[in-house]
Amino acid sequence: MLGHIHAHIETLQREIIDIDRYLLAAMQPYAWAHQLLQTIPGVDEIAAALILIEIGDDMARFGCAERLACWAALSPGNNESAGKRKSGRTRHGNSIIRFILCECANAARMTKSTLASKYRSLMARKSHKKAIVAVAHKMIRLIFLMLSRRQPLHRPGHRLRGHEREEERPALDQAAQDDRPLAVARTRCCQPLKHR
Repeated sequence: MLGHIHAHIETLQREIIDIDRYLLAAMQPYAWAHQLLQTIPGVDEIAAALILIEIGDDMARFGCAERLACWAALSPGNNESAGKRKSGRTRHGNSIIRFILCECANAARMTKSTLASKYRSLMARKSHKKAIVAVAHKMIRLIFLMLSRRQPLHRPGHRLRGHEREEERPALDQAAQDDRPLAVARTRCCQPLKHR
């Protein structure tokens, strides 16, 4: 009986390996985006491929990072009445990309990066699950910026935050720390659409 179970597990593992190979082969036309996403802490080659399958490599269809985050079910809710905030639960959206990014955020919290620092600062006042969703929200905004600008999060040979000199830190790593580029993008993309 145990031999039969072991053989079945080995068969499943071989099938998973075959699916992974097929998935990575399908990423050849999107090699530039696939490589870019792997510069984010917590995102490996399989996760990068799954993210690209869900959102694609053309960010023009979303318009801004906040729309992408909303579509990915990672934007915080805004349930407020009479000056009281009742709930910050995320809205409905694509549960698959949400699940993938939450797994990536969980991996990123164990690295030496700005995402891990964000997680630790959130854990001072939030639960683990809420902190993971917040880090996943930060990751989806970074993904939007990276794919829009075609720039990696870290330069080749660039060490993770905490080990590099201040002048070596890339511009996109600075964008991860403040929301000024996103604020500019938000004012542009949240204008009413003109009907033709």
